[in-house]
Amino acid sequence: MVQGDRYQGFVGPYNPSNLTLPDGSGRGVWPTFRFGRTAIENAAEDGGWLLEDDLHYHCQDHDLNSVLGIMLPPTEKGVVSNPNDTSLWKPAATKPGLVQGAHRFSELSKLCPQLSGVIIDDFLQNYAGNETGCVQCPKSRPYMYGDKSSGNYCCPWPIVAGHCAPPVPLTSTAECCLNPGYLLKCQGIPRCGTNPQNHTGCVNSKIVTLEDVIQIKGALLGKSIDAEGRVDLSSPSTTPHLRLFGVWYTRFTKNYIDDGLLSGALPFQSGAPIPILDGISLWIEGTDQNAQYKQWTAQYHAFRAATDSVRTSHHPFPRLATYGGSYIEHSRIGILPPAPFQSMFMQSLVLYDEVEIEGFFLFTAATIPKLNHSMWEKWDLVHLMDSSYQPWLGRACGSVAGPLDTRVNVYYGTGAKEGVLVTSKFPRHGELCFDGWTGKQRPVAHRVMIPGTNRSVEVFLKAGETVAFKI
Repeated sequence: MVQGDRYQGFVGPYNPSNLTLPDGSGRGVWPTFRFGRTAIENAAEDGGWLLEDDLHYHCQDHDLNSVLGIMLPPTEKGVVSNPNDTSLWKPAATKPGLVQGAHRFSELSKLCPQLSGVIIDDFLQNYAGNETGCVQCPKSRPYMYGDKSSGNYCCPWPIVAGHCAPPVPLTSTAECCLNPGYLLKCQGIPRCGTNPQNHTGCVNSKIVTLEDVIQIKGALLGKSIDAEGRVDLSSPSTTPHLRLFGVWYTRFTKNYIDDGLLSGALPFQSGAPIPILDGISLWIEGTDQNAQYKQWTAQYHAFRAATDSVRTSHHPFPRLATYGGSYIEHSRIGILPPAPFQSMFMQSLVLYDEVEIEGFFLFTAATIPKLNHSMWEKWDLVHLMDSSYQPWLGRACGSVAGPLDTRVNVYYGTGAKEGVLVTSKFPRHGELCFDGWTGKQRPVAHRVMIPGTNRSVEVFLKAGETVAFKI
């Protein structure tokens, strides 16, 4: 398959790159793979692009199916709100605000119609639910680890792979329990003695509460925001189509108990209830990927079992829109072996074929140029994509009647199972094109529709071809 024959689909990088392949060909990363999705960091520069150039390249130059923003939480040196983080094209270099980032991407979506929402990175690591305060570990044990179900613990030594790691084996623990977990209590570890009211431990200077998430969602919907960074939730939404995602590591699934995050609605809204959280970016955390990759499909279905019923417990909300993802590189362990990624990629093709996930991220595009010659050959990414993915992609182009700002949504899958969003964009000169998956086990229709109307049409794509439609 030659480069010009490639089509966009539902795979893309979590952080793009404007660099070239490591094979010396001079080919760029995006032109080689023609990713149909990308997730761009809320930063002045990402993957070698300035934010403005990044959006222009993916939205205007190459008309990607979907773009998402990535926002940095407290564990990644972000903050919930930074009222000084107001420049449209230059997010704060230090302490970027989640509220301000959501507002920024709301504004940028008016320039990039394919921008469909934002992802709060490392979300559940930072989420404290209805917690109203947090406490610090004692100075003698300053390093905190754990979670709400297993308990929060304080350790004298830096945390390794999520656990207290003494420099030499000890016969007794030197850690203490800051806050009992709601399932496992303190697991026999003595209390620190500094938290009688059992507040959540402060992983950083600010923990993201449920109220914070509501504020972030309001900012993303384009509601008005004052000079102090407070969102008026009763104000009109100027970008009501944007969706809020959070990163969820599969290790959080087993003991998850919802506190309104998945089942709750945005307050002060008229009409149909609006969910607080719309979707999840689901990962086997990089440090566990090598050991658990064969269970990726099972872990995905366990996540669905834990969340689907919660999702509809209070409102008729759709299931959580879900992206899968796999690591080429992880910050703690470097570049991973290719077999886990390849397996998770192939499993995810099946999940998409079954209309289960909305897309698949690789982490990250910036890693690809870093691979040396031997790694590049072992990973063999071009062949992986061209043999197992590209042969089931095609394109549709059609005429759209109506004003130039007529938004068109395209979903993969119709019938009993809800379709997953492929793209949401405006026609150009009365025409709209999108690329997508034909269905591997059987032909699957794409539904092209205009929100708020009864105008829709089903389109069956053909592999390697362009089909026509009219709406």
